[in-house]
Amino acid sequence: MTILLLSGAAGCGVQSGQDTSLKEEDSSSGDKDGTESLTDYDVLQEEQEHIPLGTDGQIEEAILTNGLWGQILGERIYEIRRTVEDAADFCGEWKRTQIHTGTDGDLVITDQTNERFSFEMECYYFYHMGELSGDAWLVTPHLAIAKFEDFGEKPQYVAFFLDEESQALTVEATGVGFELHLGNHVWVSGEYGKGEPVYTNEGQFETYFSEEVDTFMRENLSEAEYEYDFRLAAEIGVVDEHSVVLADGTKARWLGGYMPTDGMYSFEMLVTEDGRIYADMHFSSFFVTNDDRAESMPEWESVE
Repeated sequence: MTILLLSGAAGCGVQSGQDTSLKEEDSSSGDKDGTESLTDYDVLQEEQEHIPLGTDGQIEEAILTNGLWGQILGERIYEIRRTVEDAADFCGEWKRTQIHTGTDGDLVITDQTNERFSFEMECYYFYHMGELSGDAWLVTPHLAIAKFEDFGEKPQYVAFFLDEESQALTVEATGVGFELHLGNHVWVSGEYGKGEPVYTNEGQFETYFSEEVDTFMRENLSEAEYEYDFRLAAEIGVVDEHSVVLADGTKARWLGGYMPTDGMYSFEMLVTEDGRIYADMHFSSFFVTNDDRAESMPEWESVE
């Protein structure tokens, strides 16, 4: 681990003579009509106006406890930005962890000085993605914050908190999706690490789909249908499962796979206890089964 000890230098490369002067920012966050009744949002904003930020510990605790829900706390912390001689080394390639595979996130931090660093992010919400880049200004040795003023009526803030002991980088943002000019539902907040990400749905495909089912689908669908209509949704999408009973009394498992961005199931499948497989591929409007008597999905009822 590299600790920054030299004035104007950092672990990921500061050039001699680099201009690191703090930029003047418009701190205006908009006027509020005092005659309006207070909403929950207004109450939270007022509470954030009174959170103590007198020490590094209080500033870091405010971020970790409150995140950046709303603009007030972000604006207050951004105004505290300063030169930090002993800042932690934020530089490197980071990956969002403890998330679903469909919500990956990559973060690269470079060019750290004793006042700021540059960052580039690429995050996903299944089929949707977004990119965000800019400069984050140091506030404490472990906290930096960026301000974006061109994304709408209110400024947006993104904070970076690095726990040197665990090497976990926590990112908090005021906005998601279009508020930060990202794709629909895409967010950048979360925990990032430099190792391989931990996925909450690891092994999902093997959990729900047996080798027999996988082989059947591969053999009875075109390569494109198998890879995109079935495998992609089953592996990195969301899978639902219900215990059901068919009209003839046979017990079965109903399985549905979808990508949340689609708004519909990519496929629905019935796997009976006696080995019958019925699969309805929604995007291609294609039905496959190993039951010679069936031409469509059989009727069923949930037993849960």
